[in-house]
Amino acid sequence: MSASTRDPRAAHPSLWDYAACYGLWAVVLALAFVALWAWRTAIEVLVSAFVGPRGAFAAVYIMGILLAGLLVLVGVLLSEAYLRSALDWRYGEPAPYRGRRRLVERFARLAALLLLATVLAVAVQVWTVWHVAPQPGSTSRRSPPIPPPPDALVPPGG
Repeated sequence: MSASTRDPRAAHPSLWDYAACYGLWAVVLALAFVALWAWRTAIEVLVSAFVGPRGAFAAVYIMGILLAGLLVLVGVLLSEAYLRSALDWRYGEPAPYRGRRRLVERFARLAALLLLATVLAVAVQVWTVWHVAPQPGSTSRRSPPIPPPPDALVPPGG
């Protein structure tokens, strides 16, 4: 089948293809928001563990949130073009249109990347809380909590 006898509608994505593309992009946007929210909390835990309640806490925290937000914004904007370009007809591509397949594959890559980023943020939070953050009643970052004195365990009048 030559290029001139090919169905002209098969060479171009349909309206439904674009609707699916932007629907998947909306899902990417939601996943990016979840990842940003997880990293916001991770940044707060990291800054409070390493900087503490000093005056620099707010500046370091705001800078971390600003950088994470800009990274997510650029990623979301680039993901729209990445998904939309999957629908384009490739030069030299065989007759069946494969734009929807490419769209789903690219969405799966983006979704996996965002889910991995979210899981990594939660893992960083858990690790920081368990290994770095000061425990209540401790004098250093890694020492266990100080137990109460033995006489405090004796009931009154006993």
